[in-house]
Amino acid sequence: MDLRTALTKARALLAPTGEIAVVGLSANATAREWLWSAGCVAPSWVGSRLHRETPDIGVVLADPHEGLGEIRRVAHDVLPGARLRRGLYFRYLLRWSKAELQVEQRQLG
Repeated sequence: MDLRTALTKARALLAPTGEIAVVGLSANATAREWLWSAGCVAPSWVGSRLHRETPDIGVVLADPHEGLGEIRRVAHDVLPGARLRRGLYFRYLLRWSKAELQVEQRQLG
């Protein structure tokens, strides 16, 4: 399922006070993203060793297709007010609250 379709479907399934939280992987689409990823290699390696992580736990992963910029644009369109931040291990966290959107809409209306 592509990103826009997945976020739209998730939004439609939410209860009035629901929240979406996505921990995802983004593709390196820009020089800035490649630099960020390169900077994450050493901390990720150290963290993996300290936590004695198992390299392959049998979870099937798909390679990411969208860069962080595209993910931000889609999230802004589908989930107004969504917060997206980078994390270590080449991940990002996307959070959106339906209740917060409703409060903002009441304040504007």
